Formats: sequence, C-alpha cells, structure tokens
Amino acid sequence: MKTTVPLERSLYFLHPYNATLVTCKSKDEKTNVMAVAWIIPVNVNPPMVAMSIRPERHPHDLILETKEFVVNIPTFDMAEKVLFCGRTTGEKSNKFKETQLTPKKARKVSPPIIKECVAHLECKLKRTIRTGETKN
Repeated sequence: MKTTVPLERSLYFLHPYNATLVTCKSKDEKTNVMAVAWIIPVNVNPPMVAMSIRPERHPHDLILETKEFVVNIPTFDMAEKVLFCGRTTGEKSNKFKETQLTPKKARKVSPPIIKECVAHLECKLKRTIRTGETKN
C-alpha cells in the first residue's frame, strides 16, 4: 500500500547513501571530523564534489574559514564511529580522541586525513551555494 508523506520527509527516500567522514581544521589548528552522507561527484575535469552541510553546523564555519577539507572514505566496519561523528558536535568534544580515529598529515591541504579510512580526497573549497531555508 502506498501512502503520502510530508514534503519535508520526502528526501529520506533517497537514503541510505554511503557516509563519508569529512575532516576540517580552523586557522588556530583545531581539527574536527563530521559524517556527511549528502556528497556527490559533480565534475570530472577538474575533479569536484558537492556536499551539503547545514550553515549552523560547526564544520561549516571551519571550512569557510580555511577553504580546505578532506573527504575520507570509511570502511563498513567503521559504522559505529561514523555514527558517533554524525551525532556529536566537535564544538564540545574531540571526536578523534573519543572514536580513537587517527589523524595523519595530508599531502596537499591542512586538515588531516583519517588513517583508518581506505581513501582520502584532499579538497579546496571552490564555491558555496546557499539553498532553501534553515531551521535554528
């Protein structure tokens, strides 16, 4: 049987996406890691990705501040750590310490890569697009 759902819940039909762990760093060297599921490749040459981060989230400001971030690809056995990073704010906790994830120096950007992840996309912010309204 089909049913009507409220418009604001309709995007949930597009889940699950594979979640990534995005690392970022402030100018004063404070690192953060967040779970991001809404991320897609948008260009091949040059390679580009787009991701959705609500403006009221702490990493949003860090990425705007330094214009750099790393998309880390976790393995499925890291699911609990990814979940923790998606439910906990980096403003009040050290997610690297609490999840026992290992930050390692990236090759091209300031934010760290996560050693336990299988791949890393070191990124520089090209542009931002504000869409829709946000709730506080």
